[in-house]
Amino acid sequence: MLAARVLTSVGRPPDNLFRLVVLSHLLGNTDLHAKNVSFVRTAADRTGLAPAYDIAMHLHSPQSNRTVALQVNGKNSFDSIGWGDLAAEGSAWGIPRSRLDSMGAELVESFDRALEAEFAAACHPGVPARAWDVVRARGDALRRQLRDGQS
Repeated sequence: MLAARVLTSVGRPPDNLFRLVVLSHLLGNTDLHAKNVSFVRTAADRTGLAPAYDIAMHLHSPQSNRTVALQVNGKNSFDSIGWGDLAAEGSAWGIPRSRLDSMGAELVESFDRALEAEFAAACHPGVPARAWDVVRARGDALRRQLRDGQS
């Protein structure tokens, strides 16, 4: 992904970009594309990843064609992308595999805690139960793949 090269070319690790890709995968956000990734330049002339925006759950929709807007490890089909593909993409950006696995485990754990908080607080009553089921299943699948060392 070109965005990773932008970050590494200015000496910034692409870790947060990788986290954004994994989060989009967990949420079923099929619309992560180049226009949804931006950069900021600080007063000290440092370039970094801008805060994430335009992130939504799409995979649960009956109209979803289950195709990602931005390939992961050369794949377009959301259903064919697993932890191994996410890790391969991050590795291609220069992130060491051990750090990728650690980030993946942290993300899934944080994701689980966030989902529990959302359900407990019933913060989003308009979101259909099917959407939450899809998101939970995605987290479960990624957790299993990480635990089983699937690559």
